[in-house]
Amino acid sequence: MKPLALAAFLLLGLRPSACTERPLAAQAVDGGSILPVAAAAQDTIVVQYAAKLLCGTSNRPGVAPGKYYTAVNVHNPARDSVLFRYKFALTRPNAQPGPITPWTPAQLRSDQALEIECTDALVRLGGGFAKGFVIVETQRELDVVGVYTAVAASGRVQTLALDRVPPRRTVLLP
Repeated sequence: MKPLALAAFLLLGLRPSACTERPLAAQAVDGGSILPVAAAAQDTIVVQYAAKLLCGTSNRPGVAPGKYYTAVNVHNPARDSVLFRYKFALTRPNAQPGPITPWTPAQLRSDQALEIECTDALVRLGGGFAKGFVIVETQRELDVVGVYTAVAASGRVQTLALDRVPPRRTVLLP
């Protein structure tokens, strides 16, 4: 950033990093520290969404008894088709990382929408209870909304929540 532009940003109380058009990537330096750096021009920038996932009959400490369902709705607001992919990144109890499923490709034409159901994660895992994230990745913004329901022993829906998932721009890793 040029000195005059930097001075203008500082006078307005803005951080220059908030005004850059390129997202930040991480770069290791001496001693293993990680510093943010601007993504290089040749890097591929992607848009990611990370929606919370709870699915199945709870059998884990820290999760109330009941059945949980997550549906992630994805809508293409653009005038042309968009390709994207999604995967499940799961957690395990006691601060242990869980498995990550392979990417699943998908496509939406203009104004189409689809639903990524949590039961897809259970099928890939062989059943049970799934807790973690649904990760959606594309090269342009989509509308992504998480729909969360919980069912009590009575079989009736006890709670329903909707959450618009914010986009995050990041460098595509090899």
